[in-house]
Amino acid sequence: MDKERSMKPLMTLEVPDPKVVIDGSWWFLYSTQIILSSKHVNVPTYTSRNGVDWVYLGDSMPELPAWGRGDVWAPSVCKVVTDEYRMCVTVRSKDEGSIRPVLGRSNIISQGWKYSNLPLIPSHRLRRNYGKKGNREIDPDFFYDPITKRWWLVWGGGEIKIQMMNEEVTDFEPGTRPQVILKPDPVRCKSEAYWIEAPTLTFFDGLYNLTYSAGVHYWIGDRKPTYVIKQARGMHLLGPYFRPSETDNCDVSDYLLTGSHLEGGWIAPGHHSFPIENGRVVFDEQDILWCYHHAIPGYISPRGKPIFYMFRYPMRFGEDGWLQRVKR
Repeated sequence: MDKERSMKPLMTLEVPDPKVVIDGSWWFLYSTQIILSSKHVNVPTYTSRNGVDWVYLGDSMPELPAWGRGDVWAPSVCKVVTDEYRMCVTVRSKDEGSIRPVLGRSNIISQGWKYSNLPLIPSHRLRRNYGKKGNREIDPDFFYDPITKRWWLVWGGGEIKIQMMNEEVTDFEPGTRPQVILKPDPVRCKSEAYWIEAPTLTFFDGLYNLTYSAGVHYWIGDRKPTYVIKQARGMHLLGPYFRPSETDNCDVSDYLLTGSHLEGGWIAPGHHSFPIENGRVVFDEQDILWCYHHAIPGYISPRGKPIFYMFRYPMRFGEDGWLQRVKR
């Protein structure tokens, strides 16, 4: 394992909310909007042969949907069938200022995306979320369930929700509604006092593993960001999901990755993804599951905007079925 490279950002560019997808022998990376060479890039897109050395390809959303005005966050991409890809990404609407997911379609994974004229979640279904004014249905992520053999969408913004997609993955399945599978527990978990978000679902050894972010990812006065990656799991897709601390005789921490696990003064790891190919997580030749996440420098001025750099951290499922960090 290349310890030196795993402790440093994979790129000098800002890469917030990284999403990694493998298609054949190529890796693809998508992220939240950035400013690149003084230009606004809505969905920065990169490619790689090894998941470490990345080359910038361009913007997968060069123009916003007619109803959108910015704040393009957290894209997720899946391959439905051969040469049929879907993207789901959140965009802020012009009229009410809400942040909602929109679906895109393409026959090429890295370009040619066409986006829906309407948000995926209609206005009447928006909810007011924990701890913040306004409506936020954010951080969508595709999940292929091997039990139902269908694609689902999981997302956050206060609570973690999930809903089945239709067969073509062009909309939600008719007649279905979002189901809350995990709520914040601010009494027992201080990190969840603000909200929980950025969920990712994986299926391993008959269990559904839910990893998500909690805490604050920016400075509040002189207080450092508290962003962390946490985990929960369930026997059924729709739950219930239990954190390790809610499970009897479990010595695994709820906190999968925190600033204390990083070296070099980096803090606030969060909004992660695992490499996905054809709906399944991909392990390397050493059975390592690489967790791609962003983090920020711990020395940045509290009055400055944090810059999100991308790292990858080695993880592995333990004998008890919980994800664990691998010593580097």
